[in-house]
Amino acid sequence: MAVVDFDQPEASAQRIAALAGLSPIHAVVGVDDQGVLTAAHAGELLGLAHNPPDAVAATRNKIDMRSVLASWDVPQPRFAVADQGADVARLAEEVGLPCVIKPVSLSAGTGVIRADTAQEALCVAERVRGILSNHDRSAGEPLLVEHFVAGAEVSLEGAATQREPRSARRLRQA
Repeated sequence: MAVVDFDQPEASAQRIAALAGLSPIHAVVGVDDQGVLTAAHAGELLGLAHNPPDAVAATRNKIDMRSVLASWDVPQPRFAVADQGADVARLAEEVGLPCVIKPVSLSAGTGVIRADTAQEALCVAERVRGILSNHDRSAGEPLLVEHFVAGAEVSLEGAATQREPRSARRLRQA
């Protein structure tokens, strides 16, 4: 057995790889947001099919992901990064209102709040920072300020077998 600390993905991957000496490991699969980076590092160490750890790391930070998408000219909402002390009202106006303010390190919609005015964006940013503190994260981490895109939100979670995509779950939110 190995203790896996998702806050230390490389060290945890080494513990997983050490288990291969006891019993063959054919795959390491991260099944949630917290485990995917550890799984990628473990797959790399074991020489198994895996997602590149740097690509997976980018998906775990909204600013990094937006930057990667922008570098490939992938269409996306206008966004700005609000470091602690930034003028969030100005950033909200620059990306366009309404906007959403998001913590970069949380997932599953946690802390994602809409602001309809620049003044509201200031209040929302403080609220998001409080949510970060409640989740044992630094309230000083940068926030993502993003133009709100109206419409239905559709999330698709899935996996691939033999390089063929297999949809596991589709979730539609209003």
